[in-house]
Amino acid sequence: MRKNRKLIKIIMVVIFLASMLVSPLIARTTEDIQNDIDGKEQELEELQKQLDTKKNQLSNATNQKTNKQSELETVKAGIEQMEIELEVTQLELIQLQANYEFQILEKEKVEKQQEKQLTSLYMNWKGSEELSSFLLSKDDPIKQNYYLEIVTETDQEGLNETYVRLKQLEADIQLVEDKKAELEAKSQELAEKKKELESIVVSLQKQESSYSAGVKQLAPKITATQEELEMLSAEQKGMQDIESRLIDGDPGGATQPLQPGEYYFAGQGRDLYQGHGVGMSQFGAYGAARSGWSASQIVKHYYKGVTVGQGSGTVNIIGGRQNIPLEEYVAGAGEVPNKACGSADQAASNPAKYVVDNPSTVWDCWPEEAIKAQMIAYRTYGLRNKNVYPDARSQVYTGTTLKQWAADETQEQVLYYNGSLISAVYSSDNNNGWGTADNDTVWSNYSGDGTPYPYLRATYDENITYHYTWSTWTYRTNSYSINEMNSMLEFASTSGSVSSSARNFMAGARSTIGTLQSVEFVRDSSGRVKKVKLNGDKGSKYIAGWLFKSLWNVWVGTVKPSGEVDYIYSLTYSLIQIQ
Repeated sequence: MRKNRKLIKIIMVVIFLASMLVSPLIARTTEDIQNDIDGKEQELEELQKQLDTKKNQLSNATNQKTNKQSELETVKAGIEQMEIELEVTQLELIQLQANYEFQILEKEKVEKQQEKQLTSLYMNWKGSEELSSFLLSKDDPIKQNYYLEIVTETDQEGLNETYVRLKQLEADIQLVEDKKAELEAKSQELAEKKKELESIVVSLQKQESSYSAGVKQLAPKITATQEELEMLSAEQKGMQDIESRLIDGDPGGATQPLQPGEYYFAGQGRDLYQGHGVGMSQFGAYGAARSGWSASQIVKHYYKGVTVGQGSGTVNIIGGRQNIPLEEYVAGAGEVPNKACGSADQAASNPAKYVVDNPSTVWDCWPEEAIKAQMIAYRTYGLRNKNVYPDARSQVYTGTTLKQWAADETQEQVLYYNGSLISAVYSSDNNNGWGTADNDTVWSNYSGDGTPYPYLRATYDENITYHYTWSTWTYRTNSYSINEMNSMLEFASTSGSVSSSARNFMAGARSTIGTLQSVEFVRDSSGRVKKVKLNGDKGSKYIAGWLFKSLWNVWVGTVKPSGEVDYIYSLTYSLIQIQ
């Protein structure tokens, strides 16, 4: 039975080939196909060389981006890397297409080999008189089957191998088609990310251009102010915008001798560059981590009464990419260094996370727990606000994934107070030699009244914080008489250099107090001026400490009553009378 089935199978193949041979065949020869294959192999070889070159460029670009120290430089390098990655993807697509064509040729070649093998088998049978006589004879079927097995023994092995190779080529071709679809999708995604990064560059360039040359090394690293907060009123923002345009740049300063009986202002730090001082201090976290604190300990120190819980979702970049997965957003956090300080062994085994510290700069790496504390605050802020700017108006987003390690190690960790996500604001450092501020000292109305947040209370951190250039910088003004201070109040209530709402408020304040006679301060526990009490011959009026500072600086910057720009640079100011 088995041999009869084999005989029937062979006869069917023979009949099929006979029908093929009867039909006129116009087909390419094996030599034609081989020539095409040789040409395609050369094309693939050249494409591989181009691809290797471009991948080397991509590797160099990636390394250069990792070594950039400013966010603007990092994003620019990221765009350059993405452009090269796009070229690599396009080359891979071209290579895949060429490989696809090569495999089609291979398939054609194998099919031709299969055809030749079957034809050879047919011709062997047809040309054998002995076999023909056996097939035509019905006297000896056993001998007939035996002879057919002998004739096909050699050819059957080759046919089997050809069949397997053909099936493998068909599978390979399908894989190439699938990979091509993936690369096309990747190319589209890269193009969209490149477009997003280009918009971030424009935003960061605008931000950087507002800083003087002397501060540019610092500005890209640390947020100066975070304006997009529900605690910052439109009236406060308008007045502070006027002030910041005047006092930005190299510090002014007083050089004139102080006059007995007059008053001068003195203080420490620069709010414009060190930040508002509310919430977590980044350099406080830096110092705490160096002292062995964990990320959880750091955030709980700065945000009073919070718990670390879980949170997930998406974030939208205003004017940019929408619905960014939260962890991807966190991996693109800016401001603090991307890498943690580690040993040589750590840097060698995990270069994406660690770098050996360069003692001459604080910007090459930070303690890993300080960076992780930043990630927890950053994630909380993004998840709570949902719609954020990519620059210092919210919390700087670079569009890169350079902090992926920190995102992974703090995955989904966010901060809650009484079951609700907190507004996890932060700034550079405490800037006053004591600690962070009450939020309603920094953000309030013109009268100095704000909404106190229980988790954003003044926190002492002088025992752990790391001090750098601006944090130990002190200033003073020239001396002024009470009459000159009255001139400042008149300017504040009449000048077009002051915002209209602030001008109207100060006109009411002057009407209440009459002629200024003395000034008193109300401070929060951090020592910052929360309110200034203006005492006059008609009465008294409280105004916000930040408003007094802004009005004074606009007056000094516009009128220059002493001939110098001797600004009040921080909310930690004091008024001192010269004896």
